[in-house]
Amino acid sequence: MMIPLTKAKKHVFYEVVDITGNLETNRFFDNIGCSVGEKIMVISMIGSNYVVKIKDGRFGIDKRF
Repeated sequence: MMIPLTKAKKHVFYEVVDITGNLETNRFFDNIGCSVGEKIMVISMIGSNYVVKIKDGRFGIDKRF
């Protein structure tokens, strides 16, 4: 089942199945190691910002992405 990041539960790993956005957005996600097939976990949600775990890193992503 495919769900958007905004519907993800905290502390559950999900597999990335699609990344939508413009070229700049796609490059950003590629640069932080977030690509199709990669595992991602939402660690916290603060307002419109999500802190996610990708590989061994933690990154802040605004829900507009």
